[in-house]
Parts: sequence; structure tokens; C-alpha cells
Amino acid sequence: MHLLISANDSRISVNNSIEFAKALDSTKISHKLVIYPDDNHGLQKNHSAANQEIINWFNKYL
Repeated sequence: MHLLISANDSRISVNNSIEFAKALDSTKISHKLVIYPDDNHGLQKNHSAANQEIINWFNKYL
């Protein structure tokens, strides 16, 4: 599971994703939290990098 979020997301607090990642850690669910600094909710500045993260996950787990 990938959690991709911006540190400056105006719609969803980055703290929500951090807390979710902690909950996944506590239950030993494999995941990766990627926080992109200075971006928006749609990750427009990091769109390619975020897409590559998703592609890498698909290639590894599917």
C-alpha cells in the first residue's frame, strides 16, 4: 500500500496520513508513506514521481 500526500495539502492534513501509517505499522501491514513537500492535493508538481511510485507498487505486488 502506498500513501502519497503533500506536506501542504489544503484538503487533507498530512498528519492524517502519518497517523494512518503508524496504525499500519502497529498491525504489521506493509506500506510506504511518501510525503512530497510544497505541493497541492493533486500532487501536480510531483505527478510523475507519484505515478512512478504507483507503477513500482503494481510491478512488485501484482
